[in-house]
Amino acid sequence: MRVRFPLSAPVIVNIIKIYMHPILFSFGPINLRVFNLFLVLGFFISAFIFWRRTKEEYYPEDELFDGFLLATVFGLVAGRAGFILSHLNEFAHYPNHWVNIFAFPGFLGLVGLLTATLYLAFFAQQKKWDVFEILDYWVTSLTLGASLTYFGLFFDGSGNGLTTSLPWGVIFPGQAQPHHPIQLYWAIYFFLMFIYLSWVEYRYRTFIWYRAGKKVARTGFLTASFLISLGLFSFLINFITSPQFVFYQWRLDFYLAILIFFSGFGLILIRSGKLSFKKKRRPYFYDKKAA
Repeated sequence: MRVRFPLSAPVIVNIIKIYMHPILFSFGPINLRVFNLFLVLGFFISAFIFWRRTKEEYYPEDELFDGFLLATVFGLVAGRAGFILSHLNEFAHYPNHWVNIFAFPGFLGLVGLLTATLYLAFFAQQKKWDVFEILDYWVTSLTLGASLTYFGLFFDGSGNGLTTSLPWGVIFPGQAQPHHPIQLYWAIYFFLMFIYLSWVEYRYRTFIWYRAGKKVARTGFLTASFLISLGLFSFLINFITSPQFVFYQWRLDFYLAILIFFSGFGLILIRSGKLSFKKKRRPYFYDKKAA
């Protein structure tokens, strides 16, 4: 017996497309874009999740919020700077457009995400906290906020992929052919990662292969899992997107995705104890014959 679903992927995309309005409302020269609304909403939701997770471990709330806020600011600045550099022909002669994100939006999400993560790790190190525990809370909260941000990009009609003949292709405003709605691909990916990280957060400590004989599993599993999945998804999505990182006609997108993937893979080996760079010391009474 064949079961027919009333809503297929193309129908859902077309329903969403009806409500695709980049500008929510205008007040004189000020335009409130849907993307900016989703960006602010994603920030507050991520901040709430991060605060709730860290509060359970009795970290100082004011210092944690400072770290979260500074990491977000650094991430936004880096993401914006990366977007400007990748579209330098459009921004080179208009410096006033660089900071006017309301009229000329655009971010490189991957650059901003990695920059914010690295800064938060540095911040936690300076405070002498458990860096990987803070990063585990960070990536979990970050995924839901990023999901909302990419939904905002979709409604804004910016950041779409290459042209496609697939039934769920979307004709974005100002374009004549359907394109891959990679904003939705990213939004769904981040949302699924949020569900997975929330589920595995209280379970990875029971994984025998990760504990490697230790009584307590080390933190960092969530961060490593996130980096592995992010690198893999970024690598696959690059096949249907325009180049973002080009240096002397070399497309660096694939290399960056590979670097992220192996960084996560190496991290999970190190934190699980399967890879160590410390040399084992010989005992004081070392018997060569017994060895």
